[in-house]
Amino acid sequence: MLVNPQSAIAVFTFAPVKNNANQIVIDFTASLPYKAERYLPTAAEMTGGCPAMASSGYKVISFIRNIF
Repeated sequence: MLVNPQSAIAVFTFAPVKNNANQIVIDFTASLPYKAERYLPTAAEMTGGCPAMASSGYKVISFIRNIF
């Protein structure tokens, strides 16, 4: 899971064979006091990278990726 506290965006992965993305959002909002919505980016947005990575945390992860 990637979380950007400044934008309040959390990005997570799931196994679509075992889970339904819409049901995950429904269960999340029913169980926790947080607003959630499923967002499907456009093809153009996908080329721009992950929205949760638009913080200084991205620099750390980029640095680590460049090491390996």
